[in-house]
This record gives sequence, C-alpha cells and structure tokens, in this order.
Amino acid sequence: MNDSNSYYSSQLDPEISSSVSRPYNRHTLLSWFHGLLILSSAWYCYQVFGGAAEACYVLPCYEGPGLQALWKVNKGVTFTGESSGVFSLAHALVGWWLVTYHKMAHAFVMGVLAGCTLCASLLSWNMIWVWGAEWNLLGDLTLLNPNNTIFEESGRHMIINRPLISVFQQLFYLSVAMCALQSGVLIQFLVNGSTWIRTFRIRAEEQTSSLADELTPLQRT
Repeated sequence: MNDSNSYYSSQLDPEISSSVSRPYNRHTLLSWFHGLLILSSAWYCYQVFGGAAEACYVLPCYEGPGLQALWKVNKGVTFTGESSGVFSLAHALVGWWLVTYHKMAHAFVMGVLAGCTLCASLLSWNMIWVWGAEWNLLGDLTLLNPNNTIFEESGRHMIINRPLISVFQQLFYLSVAMCALQSGVLIQFLVNGSTWIRTFRIRAEEQTSSLADELTPLQRT
C-alpha cells in the first residue's frame, strides 16, 4: 500500500506535486479565505440580528403604524440583511469543511460550491448598497436641527439614534470585506479548479490506502 502512495505522488505534475507537499500553498490560502469568511459572516449576523433589525432611527421610536414604519429599518431591509448573513455564514462553513477535509475530488462538488460562492458575492455586493443607503439616510438626519418639529410627537422630544450609525458603518464595511473574500474564492476556483480536483482526488486515494494499511493487521488477527 505504501508503494501505491508513492505511485500516486509520482503521477502528479510538478504543480500538483508541490501543492501536495508544501504546507503553505494555494489550498491553505483557500482555507484561510473561508476561515475569514466565517468570522466576518458571524459578526455580520450578530450586527444585523442584534443591532439593525427593525431598529428605530430616533429614540424613543415614533408611535403609530405609518410613522413607525417610516422612521425605522423596514422589514424588507431586515429580511434581506438577515437572510444574506445566514446564507453567507452557511456557505463559508460548508466551503471550509469541503476544502479542509479534501471533499472536492469531483468537478460537480466544486461547481456547486463555485455557484454558491457567486450567489453569496452578489448578495454581499447588494448589501453594500443597502447598508450604505441606510448609513447615508441616518447621516442626513443628523444634519437637521435637533429642535426641528419633526422630532416632536405627542409631547415627546426624540433624538437621533446615533449608535445605529456605527452599526450601519460596520455592516457596510463587513459587506465590502465579505464580497472581496467571496470574489477571491471564486477567482481561485476559476484559476486553480482543475488542479485542485486532481490534488484532492490523489489525497483521498492516499488516505484510503493509509486506512487500509492500518486495518490489514487487525483483520489478520
């Protein structure tokens, strides 16, 4: 079985052979990209669910169904933000598992992951503009006179929810980072896809051979 491992390695072209032997290679870079995507997507979800979801632009919030909907993050933006965050996090976790444990030995698997990566990058690109618009809207409200009559309702005086600006800023920059990372992953798939498929296939065969070597003495006993 050990001879078969050396046979598999001898069949690799120089690029694949170096990819298999070196610990820090393009495959490792792809794992790091997915790891960074997991962290950024998780923080993105935290900010959306914990800070931006249907948050009011002013404190205390406007009362009444019409005004309340106008002066807060609407349900459409909330749903889009939450769903894009969950999808990006799930995509990053699955991608990291497939890459780290060499589960992309088939072109179909890599093709599906590449397609999901494209969808995730488009979602992140869309959210850049969504959170940018929310940030711009709230920033414009801060330019108004605090004593403006629009901040008065039913004898209550309202102020701008300034901490929400920081949330929008973080979501904007996180969307930029996620889009850049997802685009980087997609480019790596397009450039190195065929090489990785062969590399993962060789590694899977070597792992199978190694497992067979370990089981043979047990079967004899």
